[in-house]
Amino acid sequence: MINVFPLELPAIPLFTEIGDEKPFSLWLRRFEDIQRIVLAAPTDKRKSYFLTAHLDGLARDKVDELPKEARTNHAELRSHLKTYFDTLQSHIGKRLSIVNYAIMELLLRVQRCCPFLADSAFLLRPVASCRGVTPKRNILTVTQILK
Repeated sequence: MINVFPLELPAIPLFTEIGDEKPFSLWLRRFEDIQRIVLAAPTDKRKSYFLTAHLDGLARDKVDELPKEARTNHAELRSHLKTYFDTLQSHIGKRLSIVNYAIMELLLRVQRCCPFLADSAFLLRPVASCRGVTPKRNILTVTQILK
């Protein structure tokens, strides 16, 4: 008697854009490991379709930018996606947008808590340039700032 265990593969999450939990290169490596197991006779076209089926959002839009011949050429498709999603600049850009969003959220919360601070520009000035700063300390009270 032969025991046949069903092969349980981990689900491949869709890759959507920069800022997903894993960088594109790590996601792609895991994807290709599972692709080798799942596809019995992997032709270039089948590999391209399989990759495209696991993309969503911005990543899928990047595939649609390519001409039809390039979309079915696995090496070209892979290279195009790596160029866009696996560069240092793309990771830095995403992180900066997250930081900018966090700063704006912080400023909005400060304005909600202190409505008398209509001009939030003072929050962005260096503390040392405000009046009332002593040489020993860079701590200001609200009354010192508003003088």
